Formats: sequence, structure tokens, C-alpha cells
Amino acid sequence: MFHIVYRGLTAIACDQYKLILAVYVFAGTFIALQDRISALVARAHSAFAAILPFMFVGFVVLATYVPARYVGGRAAAEDMYERTCSLPKILSITDAKGQDVSHGYAGARLLGTDGPYVVLFRPLTKDDTNTVPIIIRLGKEEAHVIKTFAE
Repeated sequence: MFHIVYRGLTAIACDQYKLILAVYVFAGTFIALQDRISALVARAHSAFAAILPFMFVGFVVLATYVPARYVGGRAAAEDMYERTCSLPKILSITDAKGQDVSHGYAGARLLGTDGPYVVLFRPLTKDDTNTVPIIIRLGKEEAHVIKTFAE
């Protein structure tokens, strides 16, 4: 789930789903002009003016959640395969003692960090019989320094 949320957030500006970005721009404009909008609405409907900001937050959450989840899911599905994976490739891993331990992680990609862990995975290749990439979780003492390369 973390990967889908992460990819949804990073895909907003670089994907064709500019609707999400448009909602955020609209939200920023609304927040910048909120005093003026509230003053206009308060003249006509004072009770409505008090709940307008809360309604707007609800609108932004609903308008962005579904598209961001879709974009994140699509990007995560593309990252499952070596030829379309856009996550950084592992070049080397050094443990806390300074020893190179990257020999067992050839072709792995950096998925993220989670508390005391570093999460790697090997994307599927076209000849792979697996249906899900191999996920590797290392303690930060096992992966003290990670050098990556973004293609």
C-alpha cells in the first residue's frame, strides 16, 4: 500500500492525470482567497459561510483520492516489470562495518525505507515465472549506505 500511495503522490506532476494537479491549484487559490469568498458568502448566508471551509476540505479529499489511487496503482503495476520500472537501481550496498554486501542484490530496486528497514525488490523480467516481484527487507545495520542509479 505504501508504494501505491508514494507513486500516486509522485505521479501527480509527471503523469497525464493533470486533473489532480488542477484540484490542488484550485485548492490553493481557494485558500488564498478564502477571506474574500467567506465575506461574500457571509453577506447572503452566514451559517453556510461557517461550514464552507470544511465542505471544501471534503471536496478536495474526494476529488483527489480516487484519481491519485488509480495513478499510484498504475505506476506500481509498471514498476513490477524490469523494462518499465522507474525506481532507482541498486549499485552497491555497504553495511555498518563498511563491507560491500551488494553481491546478493543484483538487479534490485530501492522501494523505500520503513522505520529501521530498507525495502528492496527485484522487478519481474519477461522470462520470469513469478507473478509478484521478490521483496527484500534489510535492517539499516545491514544496509548502512546504499548507492543507487536512476534510469
